[in-house]
Amino acid sequence: MKMNTLIYYLRLFIKSKIIFLKPKKKDYLVLDKLYIQIFSKYLGKDNFNILKIRGEETNIYVLIYAIFKFGLKNLSLSYINSYIELSNAKYCLSFNHARIDFYKIKNFHKKLKVIIFQNGGLNIKFPNQFFVKSLEKSKLEKQLLQVDFFLIFNDFYKKNLFNSFIKAKYINIGSYRNNFYYKKSNKVRKNVITFISQFRLHDVHPGYKNAEIYKTEKIILPVIYNYCKKNKYKLEILGAEWEPEKEKKFYYQILNNNDWTFHKRTSKNNSYYFTDKSNIVIFVDSNLGLESLARGNKTISINYRGEFHKSYINFGYNFLSKRGRFWTNYRGSNEIHKLLNYANKTSIKKWNKDNSKIINNILEYDPDNSVFKKILANLKKNKN
Repeated sequence: MKMNTLIYYLRLFIKSKIIFLKPKKKDYLVLDKLYIQIFSKYLGKDNFNILKIRGEETNIYVLIYAIFKFGLKNLSLSYINSYIELSNAKYCLSFNHARIDFYKIKNFHKKLKVIIFQNGGLNIKFPNQFFVKSLEKSKLEKQLLQVDFFLIFNDFYKKNLFNSFIKAKYINIGSYRNNFYYKKSNKVRKNVITFISQFRLHDVHPGYKNAEIYKTEKIILPVIYNYCKKNKYKLEILGAEWEPEKEKKFYYQILNNNDWTFHKRTSKNNSYYFTDKSNIVIFVDSNLGLESLARGNKTISINYRGEFHKSYINFGYNFLSKRGRFWTNYRGSNEIHKLLNYANKTSIKKWNKDNSKIINNILEYDPDNSVFKKILANLKKNKN
């Protein structure tokens, strides 16, 4: 083990909560506690163990077992494998698609069933994308990466990324979060246009000031606000940061008034339902914007992020032009008005007729994760 790797593990160990007990024997092991409330619904909250992998806690029993059985080489993978053995896990599941070790565990546990969900979008052509570099390194070293089921956004990621590196049964489900917080009503509030915020207090792109990244918001929001006033709409902004007062101040400085409504971010993920109740939803490149489109909401994207840095992609991956009925990558108030007028004057029936095929190619939608529930049912059936 390299010295810098050892120091990294020691720092995690010092900060983590220490557990001494041997893991309980349970059929399901969830790798990473990310969105654990979703697994709780589908698996039952007492039916699985959670292996926390972000330094939150360290199980000494598992750690000692891993060192004695596998040694210090690749301690992270050895720790996961040891937890699987000691808990007698039959199924491993994770919402974290970016952890390479998760694709290696079947090499050690042939009968283990592994299910991974795609957690978010990524720019596969950006050379400094860490996950992509890890996949390429594994392929170069001829390491077998495999899972049983990989539940992903769309065909684009399968054909252009995952399928070249990972052996799996791929199933398009869209966003598991979007499916979990599924649309429950088609009723909308009158005259509401909602803008999806992506404001963050931390540095979004190391080496660059956030003010540079948020130039898009500063350009388009005054145009959107004026459109709302002219067409008798109320402007609402869905918060993204956990410190709402600072985020609200950021938008006040752009709009120079309080003639709009701010909805702070909550742990209940109410943002999904705010998009459902809006006449028109507007976003730059937020995943929530794509999810709103998938839910059948009239949603438009105005995206100039690519002017800032090459790591940002245009709307629609690589199979769409730079402008369309509900998106544009070009500047100008006329571009924005064109999109808003189309969304404003188009019935939801015509919207779906015009756009459903394109939207489905961008992000599919499976309310209440019916595909995942079917997989679970089949695994249980085959076990018995």
